[in-house]
Amino acid sequence: MKILTRLFCRHEDELVRKIEPFACISGVQTYKRCKKCGRIKKHIFMEYEGTGWK
Repeated sequence: MKILTRLFCRHEDELVRKIEPFACISGVQTYKRCKKCGRIKKHIFMEYEGTGWK
């Protein structure tokens, strides 16, 4: 049933971060996830440099 809902879903994406016990110091792993069906499309690594985001 989940496969059919994901197949015919009109995806509404949101950016989310997974809370991990051991995270990277130099950046944040961000995932693009659908609000309706929960499908994770891709992940983005946003690198943090001393004064801000790259």
